[in-house]
Amino acid sequence: MKLPVSVLKDYVKTDLSAEALGDLLTMTGFELEEILEINGEPVLDVNIMANRGDGASILGLAREILAKDPAAEPTELLSRLMADTPRRDRDNRDIWSQTNIKIESQACSQYALRLFPEVTNGPSPEWLQQRLELLGQRPVSLLVDLTNYVMFELGQPLHAFDAALVQGQRIVVREALDGERMTTLDEIERELEPGMLLICDGEGPVAVAGVMGGSTTEVSETTTSCLLESAHFDNQSVRRTRKRLGLQTEASYRFERSVDPEGVVRALDRFADLLEEITGAKPVGGAAQVVNFTYQPAELDLSLPRCRALLGVPVTISEAADALMGLGFSVTARPEEDCLWVGAPSWRFDIAREEDLIEEVGRIYGYERIPEWPVAGSNGIGGAHGYEGWQDRVREAALRAGLDQCLSHTLRKAHELDAATDLVPLLNPHSPEHAVLRNSLLPGLAEAALRNGGQDLRLFEMGRVFTDATERAQLAILMTGQGRGPDWRKDGAPAADFFDLKGVLEAVARHAARPLD
Repeated sequence: MKLPVSVLKDYVKTDLSAEALGDLLTMTGFELEEILEINGEPVLDVNIMANRGDGASILGLAREILAKDPAAEPTELLSRLMADTPRRDRDNRDIWSQTNIKIESQACSQYALRLFPEVTNGPSPEWLQQRLELLGQRPVSLLVDLTNYVMFELGQPLHAFDAALVQGQRIVVREALDGERMTTLDEIERELEPGMLLICDGEGPVAVAGVMGGSTTEVSETTTSCLLESAHFDNQSVRRTRKRLGLQTEASYRFERSVDPEGVVRALDRFADLLEEITGAKPVGGAAQVVNFTYQPAELDLSLPRCRALLGVPVTISEAADALMGLGFSVTARPEEDCLWVGAPSWRFDIAREEDLIEEVGRIYGYERIPEWPVAGSNGIGGAHGYEGWQDRVREAALRAGLDQCLSHTLRKAHELDAATDLVPLLNPHSPEHAVLRNSLLPGLAEAALRNGGQDLRLFEMGRVFTDATERAQLAILMTGQGRGPDWRKDGAPAADFFDLKGVLEAVARHAARPLD
């Protein structure tokens, strides 16, 4: 995310230099990659974490600066944007309404449109072109540039359709059909796969949801009416589609990191304000919005004793409350319990448990204020300790017993016999072969035996196994074929049996100082 310092200061009153702003953002978790110079101005290139879509906007980074720097103040513009006062349009001509929009997939929680019936799509004013260049974006035309600018400002992607080219006066949000194709704005015809989320009009696909629009409804210099889209799409759906198509865009970058569901209509209003300011054009009526379902932000208790224990500093209840409220959280103090009730804001999808709140307090309190102390009870002298020490002893004992170590993947494919077990599945596996966390080491040893012909093998593996409730260390041993060398009393070598395995296991347990139970 590129953040021009001159643009930032239209939103935040601060005297900090580019270097100081970069250091401040780094200490809040938004690491400064470098300070660029674009058109002679300093621009911060900030790394946005995969679970912090709110940071991929001027508004989001401004919030972080205000929370971290007590001397910084919001400008009138930022105060207005954060207040989120809805725009009231008095033109009641009902051209587009909720009845024109249909959502047929759970990958879209809400979808909104706004119609601008009389627009002129010429070049953008110079100030807008200059700002987009500082943000790393190439100016195209007024309508396209405004959608991009609002996206960089608020973090909510928008898309402009030429209203005259939208067929059937209807929009359907649905998943792609087998064999369906469309040409995107980059003039490439793309083959769509089932599961990809599409925006369709009365005739077919007009956009790949959250990724890129289609060429059939593209705005141009001849556009005289604009239909503006703002929506909330599932981040995993957008990520899968983007990877399958090999198509990375600024919009998909933000949707993959999750955008604020409460910002859908606000972005339409902001676009309308800017377009009216520049050209005088106004939308018809309000936004036509369909809500498929709503998200409930997390509501959690924060124990101050636990907060102090994890951070290692005596954070007061007022310091914790101030840090969280500065980030937009709602907070109710319960001093008698030394506890806070905390409600996460709509843009913080990453908040799910108490430890997340403690991290927020630590970020704003300042990790740089936490003294450096050795970890209690730690002693790195003399080799491995704890779990690592146990692993070393078991490995040595197993090798002495003539076993060969096997290392298998922590992920494996699901099996029909898994139905009655408590496996931990991946939400978005890269392949069916790596779809669940292993709950035993034995399947990995069995596969290794099959790959090696299954003859005269003495294998062992150590590692973590997982169920939906636990994670524990496990040792597994597999023996096939001959259990030991030839016996002079008999013809041929005896096959491995239970007693061979029992003897090896007892030897390993004895050396590892771990009794068998």
